[in-house]
Amino acid sequence: MNRSLQKSSGRQAGVTLVEIMISLVLGLLLLGGIVQVFLGSKQVSRTQEALTEIQENGRYALEIFSRDLRLTGFKGGCHYDATVNSLLNPTGMGGNFILFDLNEGVRGWDGIAGPDGPGPAGGDMFGYVANTDAILIKHAAIRTDAIPDGGTDQDSEQVDLISGTRSGIPRGAIVVVSDVDACDQFQNSVGSGQERVGRSASTGSAPGNLDPTTNDFSKTYDDRLVISRFRSAVYYVGDGAFAGQPSALRRVMFDLGAAQDEQIAQGLVDLQVMYGVDTNGDRGADQYLSASAVADWGSVAAIRVNMLFASTENNVVQAPMTLAFNGGIFNAPDRRMYQVFSTTVGVRNSLP
Repeated sequence: MNRSLQKSSGRQAGVTLVEIMISLVLGLLLLGGIVQVFLGSKQVSRTQEALTEIQENGRYALEIFSRDLRLTGFKGGCHYDATVNSLLNPTGMGGNFILFDLNEGVRGWDGIAGPDGPGPAGGDMFGYVANTDAILIKHAAIRTDAIPDGGTDQDSEQVDLISGTRSGIPRGAIVVVSDVDACDQFQNSVGSGQERVGRSASTGSAPGNLDPTTNDFSKTYDDRLVISRFRSAVYYVGDGAFAGQPSALRRVMFDLGAAQDEQIAQGLVDLQVMYGVDTNGDRGADQYLSASAVADWGSVAAIRVNMLFASTENNVVQAPMTLAFNGGIFNAPDRRMYQVFSTTVGVRNSLP
């Protein structure tokens, strides 16, 4: 009996230290593999999110930008080569008449913020990014629900609307009234709930109007008069809405006279614009030039836009990217994802 118990007590029980170490090593290898798979999946997810973000921002920017580009120079109901009679007060424009001159539909700047004076270069731009292009687009393609009530005399200080209707045009908005033969531009001096659109000298905001008692419409209009809102916008690359993120496509608008800046799309780091000019009088684009080389802005028949977008997050690609951009090579300074978006838009009001 004692020998049996003695023999039994000499047997080994449990696991050895070597077995524990082997189990730990195998467990660590398995855990490392799981972590590697997790990190790889997370990186793929971040890369896909960055790509989706860039494409969404780039396509949206192209859509908004292209829409205004196509309408450049549109003068409402009058003929494309008609002269717009401006009834705006020149002294209220602060030396930046080009912001409101609808007789010139487009103007650009190479590597600088835009027009001088109290306009964009004077502080209206939100963190303009140096060495990127800026472009000013003007048109009167924003239609309104304001329907004139019969004729409007040449010396009238307002355009009366159909009884019971409201203009919907806010006070201070710049409008263009027109028909096939003529077009006049002024700043609305009455509220949107009125049954008229007025052009008194006092409008509540700059630039205001010339004295209507001494400055007439270009003609007496009949019931074919069209009332459109004026758009003046400088597109540029500026600071993003949030600190630490890439810059953005922004625009500063002068539809209400005073500057109104807004962000269009996050992630734009560079904007370069070329202008297709008509050199032989056929109203088609014969040669593409930078803004500094355009001698006559009235000859611009097409606009080519190159935009470079970056992802919001860094470290989403394995190494800094190298891309062809605007006829050169862009070498990324970080590991963000970058993508180029380009389009060429015909200026409809200049094409045959």
